[in-house]
Amino acid sequence: MNSSQPLIILIAGPYRSGTNDDPALIQKNLDRLESIALPIFEAGHIPMIGEWVALPIMKHAGSKSLADSVAARYLHPVASRLIERCDAVFRMEGNSTGADEDVRLASEDCRCTRESRKFLELVLSNVSRWDPSTSLK
Repeated sequence: MNSSQPLIILIAGPYRSGTNDDPALIQKNLDRLESIALPIFEAGHIPMIGEWVALPIMKHAGSKSLADSVAARYLHPVASRLIERCDAVFRMEGNSTGADEDVRLASEDCRCTRESRKFLELVLSNVSRWDPSTSLK
């Protein structure tokens, strides 16, 4: 891996998990996911969150709720496609079947190698706004 090239880093963690589909709690989870985007960007890399791509697609496909069949068609499949293009996955703490699946898929993908995870850990350890209580897998 060429460390001078920006990495595309998928940020994975709870989105709907533990919210009982309460919009305020879902937004809180999204805000938490987004909180790591700035330090990743400031470290010279490209942060990505699957919901940034999936939510507009779901909206235009006619989804009325995160629990409907239209949302199910897009939410996790978008993340799966993004993983094919990402160099690493930053797994935030918290129970999330979807985030666990992202990590599993990334572990199988040759682009998200152990080398890129070690490099990512080094990059994030040097970012002042990074919260070391989050987990990296």
